[in-house]
Amino acid sequence: MDLLRKSCLWVMLFLGLSISASGCISCGNTLYYTNQSKDGSRTIFVYVKNCGATTPFVTHISLLRGDREIKNDGGNLFTAAGDQEAALSGLGAMAFEIIWKDNDHVIIRYDAKARVFKKIEELDGLRIQYETFDLRLDNHP
Repeated sequence: MDLLRKSCLWVMLFLGLSISASGCISCGNTLYYTNQSKDGSRTIFVYVKNCGATTPFVTHISLLRGDREIKNDGGNLFTAAGDQEAALSGLGAMAFEIIWKDNDHVIIRYDAKARVFKKIEELDGLRIQYETFDLRLDNHP
């Protein structure tokens, strides 16, 4: 009986580790939109991070200089998730709008129903102004 009990414990341990390991899904980024400053020295990247079926899609916005590319990190300017109320694209990105006022000032407009996790107001000499809109009232992407 002890041998049977030990065998069952080993099987349960193996199955538990297997299930835990299969839950370790790496996240991936899907680039949704890019927008360059007027002088071309900075680029804003909007991308969606997907970490599997059990997690929501999260929209990230990053500012990079020159020809640098986004990494598998979170957005350095803005991070937010939509929910049932916020409008999402086919890729899972929230509705938003990027407006360059000049090379050092940008406005990021986003759905008022988004759950915002990060919102940076200045980075690398760029001032970022945020505004929300309601898709029921406004006409936006």
